Amino acid sequence: MKSKLITWSITSLLIAGSAVSLIVLRSEPAVVPQVIGLSYDSARELILREGWSPQQIQDRYGESADVHTGNGRIFWVRGYWELDGASGVGLAPCRFHFTDPEERLLIVITEGEESEAGDYHAKVAAAYIEH
Repeated sequence: MKSKLITWSITSLLIAGSAVSLIVLRSEPAVVPQVIGLSYDSARELILREGWSPQQIQDRYGESADVHTGNGRIFWVRGYWELDGASGVGLAPCRFHFTDPEERLLIVITEGEESEAGDYHAKVAAAYIEH
């Protein structure tokens, strides 16, 4: 089952005398791509095909300790600059950001080790729309 988020856009507010008219249009629901259990490389391809864009973190962020621990350096070198943070302890989680054309934020969390050589991969453990 796909998760859905319905957003509403107010397109106009008309005030005439004491009468108020409000026109509300319903936008398309955001659908969280079905990426749980996929390697991050495969999940990223699917997310991009479904119309999401990587939310590029500032270039200088690549020098931050937040992306140099755990799998962070491997993902950063691959050009996955949507990486928001990485941990080198426990399940080695990493957090990635994507946006859609309506500026909604998709968060993807991976767990597990990632091999530079591609022998083994971190898997997507969670994906959700952040409100």
